[in-house]
Amino acid sequence: MLESLPKKINKPSLERLLKENIKLNKKIYESCQKIEKYIFFTKVFATAKFVLIFIPIIIGVLFLIPFVGDFLEIYKNIFANIGEVTGLLKNMKDIQSLQTL
Repeated sequence: MLESLPKKINKPSLERLLKENIKLNKKIYESCQKIEKYIFFTKVFATAKFVLIFIPIIIGVLFLIPFVGDFLEIYKNIFANIGEVTGLLKNMKDIQSLQTL
């Protein structure tokens, strides 16, 4: 790049280089602004996606907790009844064995 510069830099060529540099800097600045907007909107949409996916799941879990508690109570009662039935069957076998004596 330094080879393309003239050995002696006169005022008109210096002005031309400065104008070209200013043009390129403006283009770079515009590109940076576009990139910043892109990053900003990417963050906004990522946050929106997170909210749209996880918030309903959390709300659903909070609403399901009472139903799960009721469901577990039903199964506790069933298993308790099974234990009682097993105990009754064991007692009946004991009574039958005593009757055969």
